[in-house]
Amino acid sequence: MSKKDTDKIYEAEQRVEAKARGFFERNSKIIVGVTIGFILLVILGFGYKQLILVPKEGKAQTQMIRAQQYFELDSFNLALNGDGVSQGFKNIISQYGSTKAGNGAKLYAGISALQTGEFKEALGFLQDFSTEDAMLTARKFGCMGDAHAELNDMVAAEENYKKAVDADVENIITAPFYLYKLAMAQVVNKKEDDAIKNLEALTENFPTSAEGTIAQIDLAELQAKK
Repeated sequence: MSKKDTDKIYEAEQRVEAKARGFFERNSKIIVGVTIGFILLVILGFGYKQLILVPKEGKAQTQMIRAQQYFELDSFNLALNGDGVSQGFKNIISQYGSTKAGNGAKLYAGISALQTGEFKEALGFLQDFSTEDAMLTARKFGCMGDAHAELNDMVAAEENYKKAVDADVENIITAPFYLYKLAMAQVVNKKEDDAIKNLEALTENFPTSAEGTIAQIDLAELQAKK
């Protein structure tokens, strides 16, 4: 191999790695609006029967209303800590953590803490959140991956992005989103072969997704190194 070819391969490698690192820098703020309505539906289950039969659950859900409104307005600090009149997710978890709404508050709190730069705190909330729903499980681990990435722990970020992908492999929203993040984490972690496999899976299984389109470019650059 000539020095010219070697230089080209090295330049391609540097471009992809720089792009991967840039991806995490640009996406440090998580886009949460896509799943807000879904979170409300799956976690909280508002209903007359619950409010009557489970008073504590009803109180927790009532307390959640204002915090959710702040969350939807991207006022994450107010959503997390309250406004002095209405409680934030932290207090709701403290008082009603054993209820369904209190459990849901842990996911909201984790995302809110992630948005306000409290990455270790975000990990604590997210770790405590439990669900059997595949999409919410993907969101949980995906956000944990983001928190680890912000803390420059790309090994843990990769592990959690993998869990996010595996949680809901056919979901057209979460699967390509976290599959791309997984591949980018693997590039940063010098696992180019694994990254290529995941980018290939992304372009094959989700070719019309935004991530699938971007992945084609990254894939070509990584394959040029081989």
